[in-house]
Amino acid sequence: MTIQYYEEHGEAFYDATVHADLSALYKPFLASLPSQSHILDAGSGSGRDSRFFLDQGYEVTSIDASKAMVEKTTVLTGREALHLRFDQIEFENIFDGIWACASLLHVPPTAIDDVLYRLTRALREGGIMYCSFKYGEGTEYRGGRFFANYNERTWQEVLSRQKENPLKLLQLWKTQDVRPGRDEEWWLNCLVER
Repeated sequence: MTIQYYEEHGEAFYDATVHADLSALYKPFLASLPSQSHILDAGSGSGRDSRFFLDQGYEVTSIDASKAMVEKTTVLTGREALHLRFDQIEFENIFDGIWACASLLHVPPTAIDDVLYRLTRALREGGIMYCSFKYGEGTEYRGGRFFANYNERTWQEVLSRQKENPLKLLQLWKTQDVRPGRDEEWWLNCLVER
């Protein structure tokens, strides 16, 4: 259902997100990475973040579960994005950083442990992962999409369950949505290290 939303509304989603200024979120993530790191943009959407990282000299692999978003990322970056769902990730020990901006929020709570396992396995030892969620609790369907909301307590509970590949919490913070007219919406941002 959620993937179908992006297939049907890809152009509108692209227009609404491609120019969002996330520079305040890029800073703590990139500050933790060596130069010329390899970044996985997990849920690349419009390709905005992939393009930014490429422009900064990083190697980037972009993936998205929506064919429409894969096409948008490919066009914007000039590099082929991969059509891949989180539950299909089989990378191992490849990436210095994983950027999962507003993408893991579509993963049901029953599947989040498996997805985190797959993402953590894709990171090199000492690798950094950023992820963000709508701030709140519980799950909801809104506008044809599924959302799993988290706050500091509920997300730390998820992190504490990652026993096989533990993740060290580096930073957990709230921010307002940067898109025009969305300043009532809050996001939970998380930075972890493998």
